[in-house]
Amino acid sequence: MLQVGLRFNYYFRRSVQVFFSPQYMSTLGEPIAYFSGNGTVDRKLTNFSNVLFNVGLKIAIGPEYSNGEMRDDSF
Repeated sequence: MLQVGLRFNYYFRRSVQVFFSPQYMSTLGEPIAYFSGNGTVDRKLTNFSNVLFNVGLKIAIGPEYSNGEMRDDSF
C-alpha cells in the first residue's frame, strides 16, 4: 500500500491553528482479490485508491507544550 500526504498549518496564535491535509492512498503491485455476492462465490480483482481531504481546527488547552516549554501567546 502507498500513502502520500501533506499538511498545511496556519497559526492564529500558538494555541490555535487551522490545518488542511490532502492524502492519496493506493495499492501497489498485484490487485487485491475479494469475494462479493449474496450467497454466490464471485471472486473479483481490484486496485483500490482514494484521495482524502482533511480540514481541522487545533486548540491547545494547557499553558505548556508536551516537551514542558511554556507557550507564549503574546504575538
